[in-house]
Amino acid sequence: MKDIQPSRNEGSNGIFKNAKNIECLKKYFDIRGGPATFIQAAVPRILEDMKEVFFTRTLSIPKNTSDICFRKIQEIPCLTCPEKP
Repeated sequence: MKDIQPSRNEGSNGIFKNAKNIECLKKYFDIRGGPATFIQAAVPRILEDMKEVFFTRTLSIPKNTSDICFRKIQEIPCLTCPEKP
């Protein structure tokens, strides 16, 4: 029995033969292409207006979480953590 392989432009099931499928894919990639220009323009201003407290709190979350994790690992006799993350 001969194994029939799809041609390169057919895809695995011939999905690219249907023009409607191609249009749907194009629309999807146009939507998912990246952030809108107005958002890109707003980011510098948002960051400038952000209070330092926000950054301090945001950075403290992973530190606190790693501290908790390290303490809990220390309580488990069969696990060791040579360095605090």
